[in-house]
Amino acid sequence: MADKTEKRPPNARLVFINNVDQYATKNIAKFLDSCVVGASLVAFGEADVEEEDDRIQDEQPKIKDATFQIVGTVSSQTEEKCSFISEEYSHLKREELLQHLMKCDVIIYDITQHPDQIDEAQWAVSALHEEIDTFSGHKMFILVSTIMTWATTKPVDKDDPDIPFTDEHYRKRKAHPNFHDHISLEKLVVKLGKTQTDIDSLLVSLRIEALYVKENFNIHWVSEDGMVENIEQITEEYKQTRGLLPLRICILGPPAVGKSTIAERICKHYKLHHVKLKETITETLDNLELCVHTEDVENDEGETQEFLDTLKENMNENEGLEKQFSVCSPEFMFSVDATDDFLKNRVLNLPETVVEGTSYTPEQFLHRLARFRERNVEDQTVLNYFEDLEIHPENLDITSNDDSEYLLVTEKICKKIGKPKNYGLISEEVEEEEQRQAEQQLKEQAAQRAEAERREEEEAQQRDQRWGEWNQHLEEVRRQEHDLLESQSGHFRNYLMRDVMPTLTQGLIECCTIRPDDPIDFLVGWSS
Repeated sequence: MADKTEKRPPNARLVFINNVDQYATKNIAKFLDSCVVGASLVAFGEADVEEEDDRIQDEQPKIKDATFQIVGTVSSQTEEKCSFISEEYSHLKREELLQHLMKCDVIIYDITQHPDQIDEAQWAVSALHEEIDTFSGHKMFILVSTIMTWATTKPVDKDDPDIPFTDEHYRKRKAHPNFHDHISLEKLVVKLGKTQTDIDSLLVSLRIEALYVKENFNIHWVSEDGMVENIEQITEEYKQTRGLLPLRICILGPPAVGKSTIAERICKHYKLHHVKLKETITETLDNLELCVHTEDVENDEGETQEFLDTLKENMNENEGLEKQFSVCSPEFMFSVDATDDFLKNRVLNLPETVVEGTSYTPEQFLHRLARFRERNVEDQTVLNYFEDLEIHPENLDITSNDDSEYLLVTEKICKKIGKPKNYGLISEEVEEEEQRQAEQQLKEQAAQRAEAERREEEEAQQRDQRWGEWNQHLEEVRRQEHDLLESQSGHFRNYLMRDVMPTLTQGLIECCTIRPDDPIDFLVGWSS
């Protein structure tokens, strides 16, 4: 049939209907052919129905250009053509069918007449959805399904089962077991139809004046000046919400007990800054002296110089740095201690290159250790200060100078503190950790294989040993049996030589002399 769709009126909408030659779809096509695009149905009284029908018939030629134009597939090609169907298709490949569907504004699929139309309708809606970006205008896909997809739905009210279902019960419907394919296709059409609507809603561009929102809405502005001006507050809220809080750990103990060694390992594990007393005060003094010599503080009435002089005076009075450190409130407190003999031996065994220029010379160290012990026997100690703040120190003793001892102490501290509260590992550290775990796993596997081989070798040695013992025992049993048989066989030989052989010898001699016909019977009778 010639392509009549090319002559479609400007206002007409092209409608595709599958199996348009069937009873239900043919009536749908016939009804749409008589409808006006964009017209609404109006409820008339019974007296006005006939008059309105006449009016529509009179106006039909005038509005024909604005009606729907119907095309569709047919189940069988016949010579009889319907006047309200512009074009019929039969035996189309899916590629050809998709080209026709792309030209249509409305696609209607009736899946109630033939089961094979379920697969075709599923393919059609999926193929159209894949081409949605290429649509030149809005398209509508209408699926005509069966009431059997509601067949086993529970009543709205079990006491009144005649209450009709509404659109609100659509998602609760239950299909008859033979119509699961129908309800699955219904859900697919609804899903694909809603997707584009949701995407469009996300793309809506709303322009709202900030001043209008502020004056007309009851909104509490947390960061009214913007993110940049309030970045510190936002950062603090971010850390508080996600628990990314810095750890404050204080380690106290006598000189040379290994506080720095333990602190460095803890800082490496938790990625913390290792605040060293000497470096902190040295840096503070350098900064103050730099400020004193700059022009920026010439007008501060000598406050910086006064603070610097006071700090140095306090240092001299307190013999150095020990009392200049103002301890902030830590979350965790650890007191590391050791015997005086252990500390003295540890300092004496330090290399000269390490001791040179420090307070670990024998005279200075003994003086520092004595002062530490004196200060920590009184009531006013740092540990007591933290006890009053309900920060209870964890006591740890060092008994060996081996690296394993400090490793064990570090593990105890980490177990007490718990997991790190930071932003996690960076990519390089993740790779290193994965590599370390892989190497550790290989080592464990190698150790397991070595242990298995060792056990197998021990079992083999034990089997050989048991086999040798068993063979030795068997030989002993055989020897004892041989000796027993030998001792018992001597009595039988004596009996034969003494009682049997003389008589038998005489009988044989007599038998040889007489030569009887039956020597056996002769010997039997002769011996008796």
